[in-house]
Amino acid sequence: MHKLDPNKLFNIFNASDEAIYEEHNIQHLFQNPYVLMGMVVRGLENYSIIDGMYMMRYKEQYESVRETVKEQFYDRLYSYLLKIDLQKFENIYVITEEYDKMGVFQALDHLLYYYQDKEQYERCAVIKSFEDLLRDTMTPPIYDYNVESLLEELKLKPLQD
Repeated sequence: MHKLDPNKLFNIFNASDEAIYEEHNIQHLFQNPYVLMGMVVRGLENYSIIDGMYMMRYKEQYESVRETVKEQFYDRLYSYLLKIDLQKFENIYVITEEYDKMGVFQALDHLLYYYQDKEQYERCAVIKSFEDLLRDTMTPPIYDYNVESLLEELKLKPLQD
């Protein structure tokens, strides 16, 4: 049986994202906060799936390199956050408006707790600043509490006294 090389385990993700975007002439998307945040969210989901697969298939070998692989992968996801310009508010709100709000906050919390455990508090501060910014830019849903319009919307009739 071959020894697992932590530098080659996640080769599926090792192609430079910038290179892929350039190859398809869409490198401008790599500057979009929505795309970058999506890469973080989906990256954590993908990592979880692949980590589980390796644990099931190569448990003994994988355990010896698991933390190294996780660190490398999480560091890459963190680097995507750093590419988002916190000063640009015109697009950043779209992340929580059009994207899975809970998924974004769960991903950021997951990264925050990971770096907290590693005692990398500078990274925690950066991640926390994203959470705060996204919470501040979220617009709360607007509810119409007018009973008649609600009944009409639900195609119901008011009760007669």
